Amino acid sequence: RHAVAAGDGPTELVRVPPGGSLPALLARLRADAAVEYAEPNWIYTTQSNDTHFPQQWALENSGQAVSGMRGAIDADIDAPNAWAAAPAESGRTVYIGVLDEGIDFNHPDLGAGSGRAVWTNPFDPVDGIDNDGNGYVDDVHGWDFAGNDNSVYDGNAADAGIDSHGTHVASGATIIPTKFLSVADGLPPRGTTAHAVLALDYLTDLKTRHGLNIVATNNSWGGGGYSQALLDAIVRAARKEILFIVAAGNGGSDEIGDDNDGLTSYP
Repeated sequence: RHAVAAGDGPTELVRVPPGGSLPALLARLRADAAVEYAEPNWIYTTQSNDTHFPQQWALENSGQAVSGMRGAIDADIDAPNAWAAAPAESGRTVYIGVLDEGIDFNHPDLGAGSGRAVWTNPFDPVDGIDNDGNGYVDDVHGWDFAGNDNSVYDGNAADAGIDSHGTHVASGATIIPTKFLSVADGLPPRGTTAHAVLALDYLTDLKTRHGLNIVATNNSWGGGGYSQALLDAIVRAARKEILFIVAAGNGGSDEIGDDNDGLTSYP
């Protein structure tokens, strides 16, 4: 599979043969005049519910105590004010793409269907056919780019941790799930550059071809290094006026905030 590229050809995902050297392969590809750039397919991990809203100073800080410490009054992003204004912009529904794990449709603050938070695709009814021609069959509530299927929530009562991070970061507006982080390869949930690019291009395509008022994407994940492929996808989205909102980082293993001007944290 490949993602649409800004240049003359597609961005290809190349697998290193068993026992092969990634640095050596990168050097060979970069030396080829037909190759614009070559880079690792970086591994990303989550960076961390409204049911815990009173504990989240960043959303609304009234000076409340959390774990015995008091916050600074109004040192927050005024989330309730934004939520109150989010349902409509110029009379249109506002959409947010969530690049993360899956999202629990049964969460009391979310749900799918008329008037609920999780988007239902009107362009591709469930009939086994790719009606909207975007390459994804029956993407009724978005797409799972890690599993390459339309099951954007894989959690269950027996393991509430599956897709819990995607559910945690989903709120406000109408949510379009674009799952690319998965616990399939272990914890924390992981995803790759290739899948992140596909997910972002999926949202850009929805806005380009169908006019959905997608204003931003939520990206609470990070890892690896600089990626030209991801930057190209971000720019394609930006040209359609889709903001790419990212996590600042969890402060590493010590969970103490780092200076991102001095210590890079991608994306």
